[in-house]
Amino acid sequence: MRWWRPSLLAAAALALALAACTHGGPESPPPAPASQQTPTPGAAQPTPAPALPGGAVCIETVVIQDGRAAPETLNVTAPCVVLFSNRGESVAQIQGHDFLLGEMAKDQSWAHTYKEPGAFEYVDIRNAGIRGRVIVRR
Repeated sequence: MRWWRPSLLAAAALALALAACTHGGPESPPPAPASQQTPTPGAAQPTPAPALPGGAVCIETVVIQDGRAAPETLNVTAPCVVLFSNRGESVAQIQGHDFLLGEMAKDQSWAHTYKEPGAFEYVDIRNAGIRGRVIVRR
């Protein structure tokens, strides 16, 4: 039985040494960042939301569906990101006072950041009957 104890101790020491090598300590380099996918040209890309005082962020959504924008009038506080989201079957493309968003197939979205106060009209240039207004306040 004496031969078993030194072998057990050697096995335990080997296991601890291997664990120390693979565990990584404070001097270990940080993990490699996850790979990022390259956006597909023409695909809708979200606009980063602006930070408001106190860490708050204003993000609102206008849904394009069934021949209308909902809500037709949206009241927001500047700065605010408005996400235009197409839930309808036809392609939509929103044009506002100073922007033209890309084409949106069903379940795609584009965003625009409203930074200044005012009343801003927009229209879906693919479906002229779809229009709305964003009222921006400070």
